[in-house]
Amino acid sequence: MLVSITIGKHQNFSTFEQFIDFNKLYTSMKLINIIILIIISVLYLPCLNGGRVLFVTPMGTKSHKFFIMGIAEALAKKGHQVTVISPFEPTQPIENIREVLIHNYSVDTYLEKAFEEKAIVIMKFFIVAVDACIDGLKQQQIQALKEEKFDAVIVNIFFSQCYLSLVHHFKVPLIFVSPQGIVGPSHQMVGNIDFPAISGNAMSEPSIPITFRRRLKSTAINYIYTLLNNFYLEPQMYSKCVKNGLCPEDMLPFHEISKNRTYSRQSTKTINAKRYLRRRGSHKTTEKELEEWIEGSGEEGFIFFSIGSAMNPDFLPEEYRKILVKVFGSLKQRVLWKWNKETMPDLQSNVKLQKWLPQTDLLGHPKIKLFITHGGLLKYFGVFLSWSSYNRDANLF
Repeated sequence: MLVSITIGKHQNFSTFEQFIDFNKLYTSMKLINIIILIIISVLYLPCLNGGRVLFVTPMGTKSHKFFIMGIAEALAKKGHQVTVISPFEPTQPIENIREVLIHNYSVDTYLEKAFEEKAIVIMKFFIVAVDACIDGLKQQQIQALKEEKFDAVIVNIFFSQCYLSLVHHFKVPLIFVSPQGIVGPSHQMVGNIDFPAISGNAMSEPSIPITFRRRLKSTAINYIYTLLNNFYLEPQMYSKCVKNGLCPEDMLPFHEISKNRTYSRQSTKTINAKRYLRRRGSHKTTEKELEEWIEGSGEEGFIFFSIGSAMNPDFLPEEYRKILVKVFGSLKQRVLWKWNKETMPDLQSNVKLQKWLPQTDLLGHPKIKLFITHGGLLKYFGVFLSWSSYNRDANLF
């Protein structure tokens, strides 16, 4: 059946399809959609760029920075612009990462007697943390960051509460990271349930099996640690922050700001409720010269000895050093020793010193026989372990 449509006096269409040219209509609509898509893309182009992320790790040891930089580099590779606040000099420039240095801070002051006074190391941080945090925060290069814009702030939880004022200033999501693990008052900051009778405490020595007495001691120390934080450290830090004009008077207390965290992440293998995720530190690959030295160890293999990046080897008492040299020299295995110098006067021929070592690769090497360590941000790969701890991580086993 044909339909006749007459428009005016001279236009006569026998079908509806002839009245409307669908090919032209489709082409026009397609063109309009392309134009709309281009307009939307131009308007929202800034949103497609990477975010601006501020990392804050003003206290702690160099190993804390290693942990932070692993995350920072991953974000930078994704196109994000990353700013890192740290007291440690950058080793090399990295694309999309800017480092802002905190001056006049040295962790050596707190760790100098760590081999002899292990139990009081963390207490030293408690004593100096208030002034150290404020002294770093008020430095001009740190305050100048307030003139910029950031999309998120990632804070190392280690005695850095005064830097939560930056979260208040920028009004952006807060993310906690904890290179040393979640201990004591850190649990309440990340909203985690703590089990000190099971997971131990930073200031208690490792012991297996864990007796009732040790569980009670661990719980008591954890409780005291939390009280010191809640009634001394945070109130003093908040008061001095306001007094120095670094925190507005109407700002919420630090523990309230921490409740608005978006995400938390830690390192190490403690037993805790899963309200945060864990991450391990990362290391570089084995160098050719080192590989040749390891292969030369033959069937006896090698022993790896390291006290980490936090501890200055110069703090090792001379009597301990001499004992180590004597014992290592009597072994049939080769010994790879992480040390801050390339040689020492009484070094034995089977012992090699090196300032930096690719820990992950060494622990995964088939010729390794024993790893002697302080316990830290690392992977063990099933290697036989011996440790003498000046920090909490030896409590993992």
